[in-house]
Amino acid sequence: MQDPRSRSSLEAAIRKFFLVAMLTAYLALPAVITAGSASANQGIAGESVSSSREISAFLQSEPSGTTERLIRLQPGDYAPLVILGGTGPVHLVAADPSKPPHLTGLTIKEGADITFENVVLDYRFDGEQDEIWVAPFRIYDSRNIAFEGVVFDGDIVRGRGAPDSGFAGGKALVAEDVQGLTVENSEIRGFFVGLSIKESSDIRVVGNNFHSMRKDGINFAQVRDVLVEGNTFHSFGRSLASGDHSDMIQLWSTRTTSPSERVTIRNNIFNSGHGYWTQTIFFRNEWVDRGKAGHELFFRDFLIEGNVIINAHLHGISIGESDGLVIRNNTLIRNKGSEAEAFDDVWASPRIGVAERSMNVLIERNVAYDFPKPSGPDWTVRDNYRIQAEHRMEPGFYGRVFYNALAGDPLDLENFQYLSDGPLGGHDIGSQMLQGQGAD
Repeated sequence: MQDPRSRSSLEAAIRKFFLVAMLTAYLALPAVITAGSASANQGIAGESVSSSREISAFLQSEPSGTTERLIRLQPGDYAPLVILGGTGPVHLVAADPSKPPHLTGLTIKEGADITFENVVLDYRFDGEQDEIWVAPFRIYDSRNIAFEGVVFDGDIVRGRGAPDSGFAGGKALVAEDVQGLTVENSEIRGFFVGLSIKESSDIRVVGNNFHSMRKDGINFAQVRDVLVEGNTFHSFGRSLASGDHSDMIQLWSTRTTSPSERVTIRNNIFNSGHGYWTQTIFFRNEWVDRGKAGHELFFRDFLIEGNVIINAHLHGISIGESDGLVIRNNTLIRNKGSEAEAFDDVWASPRIGVAERSMNVLIERNVAYDFPKPSGPDWTVRDNYRIQAEHRMEPGFYGRVFYNALAGDPLDLENFQYLSDGPLGGHDIGSQMLQGQGAD
């Protein structure tokens, strides 16, 4: 549903920032790193480089006997870097963290044990050829790849007309068939989609800041052993005219051959802020609900706990057919500043929903507008608390539960802290991140 309101000043500021900051395209040819004949587990420590070609030359040189190749990247712009078959451990780090190097493209195929630290992966829109879903930073068929303290910096689409021009384009990182992927303490900003991770395992997305996305923060499909913890997702810059299906985290089963398993979403903050509404945690099992697969493709052993959701769409936590699902101690709050004009209390209030065919389900100690009823003997739904923003004299009214949820700035979490003398103050119900001093 399209919101007829004019775009917010925050979104306009974001677009202006990217237009001013990233107009220059970097046209240098990519440097290619291929696996050398030297031992992959030994190398030279502390080499200083200032171009992608120097990185390539260094990784193909004879190692000096140390256990890790340490490459210090000097400030400046680097041509797109391609690593084919390179193995580490290799640590590429900014020589001066206050002046991080800018890599304008990255492809890793059949790489292993490679870490990037304190660098900028800087996408620059090419109006001649880039589609909105272009992936300038890609990893395939690799293992143990890490990004620590990295800025994934997107760009704005220009010269395409509605509904794309003026909104973010590109994907921050595409990873397929990767065993061991870490994105930690990083910033992912201003892309069409943030992370797109498929057919991969041993994934850590921890302590990051996702914002100013046009469509999705993270996409998952056919993944195993995933931890998404301690991240903040906020202030998406949506193109409402596009009809995008916008989610902060989305997981699907379309065209997959095995189920996603052992996925944990814990202690994250999802906040639409001053932007428009999105769906928040949306894990649809399309292949099952369309009758193309059965129990063999049910999601398995999912844990969603301790999260704060501040948004304006009923799909707060929506999980498709699963076997082994725990949803506990999450708080889902309506952000009236983000909702569409046509939304009523039902449409705008985030809730928890689970496909009825799911098995071995536990939903407990959550705070939301509504919860599913048990649909089988292996379901437990208990000790949850319903809240609502419309009726002052009825139970669960926001003004009796939260410090200033209806009138305060949605980006200030103090406004959503539990009142110390309210129904949630001091109790183990909902996210404990909202237990605080705001009520004082």
